[in-house]
Amino acid sequence: MKLLLSDYGGYAFIYDLGRELARRGHEVIHAFTSDSASPQGDYVSEGKLTVINLRLPFDRKAGFLQRWAAERAYGKKAAALLRKEQPEVIMAADTPLEALRHLFAASRRYRIPFVFWWQDILGDAMVAVLSKKFGKLGYAIGSFYRQTERRCLAQASAVIAVSELFVRRLHDWSVEQPNLHVIHNWASPETIRPLPKENDFSRRHGLTDRFVVLYAGTLGMKQNPQTLVDAAKYLLQESEILFVVAADGVAVPFLRAQKEELRLDNLLILPLQPFRDVPLLLASGDVHLVLLNEDAARYSVPSKIWTSCCAGRPILISAPPDSDAARCVQQIGVGKAVGGGAELATELLRLYHDKEMRRIMGGNGRRYAEQNFHLSTIAERFERVLNKARKV
Repeated sequence: MKLLLSDYGGYAFIYDLGRELARRGHEVIHAFTSDSASPQGDYVSEGKLTVINLRLPFDRKAGFLQRWAAERAYGKKAAALLRKEQPEVIMAADTPLEALRHLFAASRRYRIPFVFWWQDILGDAMVAVLSKKFGKLGYAIGSFYRQTERRCLAQASAVIAVSELFVRRLHDWSVEQPNLHVIHNWASPETIRPLPKENDFSRRHGLTDRFVVLYAGTLGMKQNPQTLVDAAKYLLQESEILFVVAADGVAVPFLRAQKEELRLDNLLILPLQPFRDVPLLLASGDVHLVLLNEDAARYSVPSKIWTSCCAGRPILISAPPDSDAARCVQQIGVGKAVGGGAELATELLRLYHDKEMRRIMGGNGRRYAEQNFHLSTIAERFERVLNKARKV
């Protein structure tokens, strides 16, 4: 099978899947962009895996129009790649809807089966964000893209949803999709392991003697960075507790401004780290943070939950307790859901003083990862979906 895998964000677990499928004899073209502001690995072409970086001519972080132009450019480049390579099937993951619109149209034009790997309910996200930003005009734009998403889901040869939450949303939209599957995201327990807190990264940044509350990854407004600011402000007098943010995204300038204005000396802001340093970065944290505002919790289940499980670190998730992301964390036993900054600060203090509870939570997460994140089993499930899609 010749597969084009569109992975806009360039996520490590998606690359791992492409590499495993190539190892199984499939020809895999993994297209991504290094300009997505997402945490990415050191991707290389090898064997039957070809990695193609579709660079963007616009800065997606500069504003709404620039982001739209960047995503449109990715869609056109990916569609051109589809035309050139003529794969037997295309699978699109974490592809923004403006990009997806062009890629899906190309797949229909060239009669190439399209598998929609549904990572976020992006239409709902756009309605929520753009309505707040631009009022009725924003709602109209968001609604257009929500209809685009619904149409792609209904007409795709197969849909792979990463959460049961997405299946419920499909039913809410009255979308009939007979070839629907749920495959949860994962991380690599071989690459990300429970390492000692004292390591090269923690020594380099002076973290070994501090209780580190870590947020790592993309930081946008949907992550509600105000919650982190409020918690840091509450704990400013706790000299042993340090908030470390290793991130990129539109909310990082906001965080820097708040750090300066409020004199948050307990907040260290670092850029996204090279993939080779990520295991050491994660090991440097005593507690990992997952942040989602109320809107985002309805359409997203962050993959950083799974990397924290692999790292064997406890999680505090600031999200509505009935959200899928919060339920995942609590059902696994790897952490706890909290509300705003005050509650987050209270729970952090509790974990700061309870090393045994941190050990138990981290162990629960690691055990879950070892039991569920077998790449060979996951790849077999994807193979079945892709092979069935080819025949639809």
